[in-house]
Amino acid sequence: MSRAGSLARVLARASAATLLALVVPRPAAACTWCVASAFGDRSFNWPYLSLILAPFMVGAAIVIVLARSARFDPRAFVTRLVARDAAGDAPDTIKETI
Repeated sequence: MSRAGSLARVLARASAATLLALVVPRPAAACTWCVASAFGDRSFNWPYLSLILAPFMVGAAIVIVLARSARFDPRAFVTRLVARDAAGDAPDTIKETI
């Protein structure tokens, strides 16, 4: 048996197994009702929590991308804030609370 023939047979088996894995139906997990059931399942709230947090995660990703594209340097920002606070307040500023 030639090496090319055995390689072709292995590739044919691998492609058949891959095709079979793609065709076999899987359980649908399209929504929170499909992912978790309310009947005795303690993890019922996790899908809702993920749906609530998703917009904030997308917003954070947008802010990070915009900050990186604007070459925002957090260390320089903190240095400017510290330098501004180190300058001191005006003498007529009341710092005591009543």
